[in-house]
Formats: sequence, C-alpha cells, structure tokens
Amino acid sequence: MVALDQDGIFQAPVPLEIYPDYSKFVLIPMDFGTMSERHRLTPYQSVPELGIDFLLICANALVYNDYAKHVHKKALDLL
Repeated sequence: MVALDQDGIFQAPVPLEIYPDYSKFVLIPMDFGTMSERHRLTPYQSVPELGIDFLLICANALVYNDYAKHVHKKALDLL
C-alpha cells in the first residue's frame, strides 16, 4: 500500500500548522507512518483491521479535499 503512494502524500500526519481546520473535518486522522508505527507497537491482528486504517486514510483525504485537488485524486487512485 505504501508503495502506491508515490508522491508521499499519505506518509505522515497532516501538518495542523499548515491545515489548522483539518480536525474540524477529520475526527480520526490516519497516515501510512502512523499505521507502520501502530503495527510495530501492536501488530494488526487481521487484514480487515489493517484495511480499516487504509480506508480511513482515503476517506479522510476525500472528505477534507475538494474533488478537483491533487490529494483527492490521489486518494481515489489508492482505492
């Protein structure tokens, strides 16, 4: 999944200093770096559990970014 994010858009948490309103739209932030750290500390127990976090990355990007924005399109590409 991480390899699909060639632009590195979803590798780290969204910087709130750049996007201060992000938390108004996204209740549960997720990114591949957070997923990796979570898996390192407490491994995913199933593919569906991992899939939920993956879909959360995509859903958050679709909710926060207008359909014409690059991030929105990249999230659709991941799906």
